[in-house]
Amino acid sequence: MNPAGANLGTLPVNAVQFELDGLAQIRRSATITVGEDFATTPSRDALEAITVRDGVVRLEHAVNPLGAEQSSALVWVVLATLRVQDLNRSATTASTEIIAFDRTMLLDEFQLPTAQPLNDTYLNLIKRLIAELKAPAAAPPPPVLTEPFIVHPSIDTVLRPAPGKSLAQGANRLEEMQRLAEAIGGVVSCDALGRYTLAPYTLPGAPVLALTLGEDGTIENVGEEFSRTNQYNAVGIEFTPTDDTGEIKSKQFYKYDNVPSSPTYYDGPFGRRNIFFQEEYAHVPNDATANKIATERLKQYTGSIRGLNLSVVYNPLLEPGDRVSVEFPDGVVEDHIIDQISMQLGSSARMSVVTRFESVP
Repeated sequence: MNPAGANLGTLPVNAVQFELDGLAQIRRSATITVGEDFATTPSRDALEAITVRDGVVRLEHAVNPLGAEQSSALVWVVLATLRVQDLNRSATTASTEIIAFDRTMLLDEFQLPTAQPLNDTYLNLIKRLIAELKAPAAAPPPPVLTEPFIVHPSIDTVLRPAPGKSLAQGANRLEEMQRLAEAIGGVVSCDALGRYTLAPYTLPGAPVLALTLGEDGTIENVGEEFSRTNQYNAVGIEFTPTDDTGEIKSKQFYKYDNVPSSPTYYDGPFGRRNIFFQEEYAHVPNDATANKIATERLKQYTGSIRGLNLSVVYNPLLEPGDRVSVEFPDGVVEDHIIDQISMQLGSSARMSVVTRFESVP
């Protein structure tokens, strides 16, 4: 663990519980326990300063790409760049617990102080919501974000919201930013280096990794889960586009699981389960954008009656949203989407992975 910017150097770590949750607004989090050297040396004022000043922790882990026999070939991989949220020091155990989250936590903490006119592209509006976090209260907000912002090539960078729309004063900045991102087919998160990224939740393309069972496989244990919880086969959204006459009228748009082979097929044995979003997408400009949002929402809810809980060989490059292929002992191969990853660093060469079956293309 390297607390970058905190002037504490590289710290010895007793334990790290690291979580990657693609279903949460804040994707990366960690609970880190460091040993006596750190726990007893800094003063109370120093620990307070780390927390008050948004102390940054860079979490690194050693990987041996050449195997155990080549221990000198260790490569350090950055897992996360996180903000310190809490520091808990214990005199009894001579240790300090650090609870840290990625930078999207800043957006969750900082509500909109004034109404935010939606008078630019979705992409620039998202960047502005981030850039305003650093602007002095009395100064006008910067027009665009100047730090690195990674945009996936599939994202629509020129689409604009419906005219005359704005985000309300007091709205949650993180929630509103994600709604803006969803309108152009993406989700905003922080990567391992702490950079804001805008990309589809499920990246297109072939599986990034093949997971196999057996003596030489990468899966140590697998459990299957079958559930109707949070599964829907119809998504509706209400939005208020501006028509050719300039008149604004509320409109509803629905998208259905119409794939007969899907386990959540709308006219199949699963039954008809609808979910409706009434106010989240008031800024949507037209039917095409409404269709895109409803389609992406539907993907999150359909065709995923079953999923896997895997214990797999540690791989620091996997991320939520990655597509992996899973080969079972009977020879069946399925594509799954990773939703969550959990790992106890240092104590095991394994990590826990939660997936959902990708049955609908």
